[in-house]
Amino acid sequence: FLLNLFQKFLLYLLKPNLFFRKKNMYENHIKTEEELIEEWNTMPFSKNFMFCKVMENEPLCRHALEILLDIKIDHLEYPEQERYFKDSAQSHGIRLDVFTEGDGRNFDLEMQTADTGDLLKRARYYSSCIDVSFLKPGMLYSELKKNYIIFLCLEEKNKKELPLYTYRTK
Repeated sequence: FLLNLFQKFLLYLLKPNLFFRKKNMYENHIKTEEELIEEWNTMPFSKNFMFCKVMENEPLCRHALEILLDIKIDHLEYPEQERYFKDSAQSHGIRLDVFTEGDGRNFDLEMQTADTGDLLKRARYYSSCIDVSFLKPGMLYSELKKNYIIFLCLEEKNKKELPLYTYRTK
């Protein structure tokens, strides 16, 4: 089962168009067990449910992060799906698709199914919200962990057709 999910993840990264399909959202009958199994087996990795189910598995999430970031991660906390951060009632909260911590770093994995044109600013804001939630009174700024905000995008934003783009803040 886990190998099947990881294979689906790797295939998705290599050939995302394999996982697109149209679905009738207005089905009026109760699905049979076979239909449910078929739906599960053909569910695109880009669907939030599937993405979160795959990434909540610590070994799969750790391996995916190591591949995407080209780093070694010795320990990873249990990945949380739909982690919510909000500093105050007046602030704009965020809901991260998959959030985890490991080896003194924070990781946020986001499945981006539409080009909203604001990924760099969103990444900056997400990182700052994570920092605010972890920096407690009396702590030094040097105690902040390094944040990785990763957007897996279905649409090519830069039109360079590269498999990976890296942006760093200083």
